Amino acid sequence: MALELRAACERCERELPSTSGDAWICSYECTFCTDCAAERERVCPNCSGELVRRPKRGALASPVRVQRPGARIAWTGNVGRGTSSYDAYERAHEITGGDRLVIAGSSDPLFRGDAARWSPEDLQAAALAACHMLWYLHLCAQDGVIVTAYDDNATSTLLVERGGDGRVGHVLLRPHATITTASDPERARALHITAHERCFIANASAIPVTIEPQIDVQLG
Repeated sequence: MALELRAACERCERELPSTSGDAWICSYECTFCTDCAAERERVCPNCSGELVRRPKRGALASPVRVQRPGARIAWTGNVGRGTSSYDAYERAHEITGGDRLVIAGSSDPLFRGDAARWSPEDLQAAALAACHMLWYLHLCAQDGVIVTAYDDNATSTLLVERGGDGRVGHVLLRPHATITTASDPERARALHITAHERCFIANASAIPVTIEPQIDVQLG
């Protein structure tokens, strides 16, 4: 999902470093400098799509380490026989930490979990969706895109082997944002690319993430 930051204008071959805001792209990531984009009236000569300003990446710097408060996991699923057999115990557990609200956890129903509780896989998808949303709202606020409503129906796909081993194979985010009539819908859509690139959770995960954004303009 990472945006390809092409190093030069496709028309005049002017150098366009990744930290430069002097770059314009279409939805296929064709890239032009400001002068060439203006000459084409900000219409891509390849696909006839609109050219929008390419988000710029910040310069790399040494990260600041911030230790976060820990999470306490307590198993509550001992129904009297402990783990004497695979079906002798419940997968129920509680996630707590300081004065924060308790999260009721379990395993996925595929592994005798309680569907009414949050599985680790569900929490991972929720973390990706929440981090993406928070970055997106931040970027919109910076860029003059006014969001009045936002929701996301995130889902994950599990790949399970016959022996029970497996992994999360894919996460799909479906962010749905409502913006004001004064906001630019194409800019609102393009900022999802930057939000994904800057999401802490996505940057720490090797799981493929697909983003299918929907932008609505608020009426009235």
